[in-house]
Amino acid sequence: MKTVIGVDVLTIIDELVVPSKTAVLVIDVQNTCFNAIGGFEGAGSNVDADVANMTPIIPKTRRLLEVARAKDILIAYSEFIHRNQLGVTLMDGPNNYCVRNNPSQPDVVEGTWEARTVDELTPQNGDVVVQKSRGSAFHQTPLDNILKARGIGTVPITGVLSAGCVLFTAADAMHHGYYPLVVRDCVASYSLESHRQALAWMGTLFPIFDLAGVLAVWEKNA
Repeated sequence: MKTVIGVDVLTIIDELVVPSKTAVLVIDVQNTCFNAIGGFEGAGSNVDADVANMTPIIPKTRRLLEVARAKDILIAYSEFIHRNQLGVTLMDGPNNYCVRNNPSQPDVVEGTWEARTVDELTPQNGDVVVQKSRGSAFHQTPLDNILKARGIGTVPITGVLSAGCVLFTAADAMHHGYYPLVVRDCVASYSLESHRQALAWMGTLFPIFDLAGVLAVWEKNA
């Protein structure tokens, strides 16, 4: 712990991921994201954009969630929804600006296969699932209330896209008073360059640790 202008700040991983004060966030690991390039990286402007750049995080995230459940650590999923079941759009101009030049815009409908979390990481009994229509998993969802009620201080973040909803959720988590700990090998983007840039930027503001480091702390807390 370090004191910065009179405020105690957690800085080391052993302090940050104490199981009783931690909740894992799984951001937008949905069928739509892992079956076709989409979002603001999907316009063909990134020559390295590929779904294959995303899939390696699935087994790593599954391992993280297995250990989290064994330690009774809360897991919360977000799923990005663009239209409700009645077909009404939940989006607006400012939030569609980032996909304005894409040949096809993301249009995920509530309740469809595209909207669901991938089978490998299916939410289990006791997990939390929130639907959102903005980048941050905190925006107009019950996530903050749920975490505050449980005394959560740190939210290890997994999911996609590193330069999109992961980044937006991390920034919003900080604004809500949480430490957004980005799990480096459990986040991804279609574009490797976009992923690298996002991690570099987030690393200047938020704690970033590898999966192995997080699991090592949890094992010590057995």
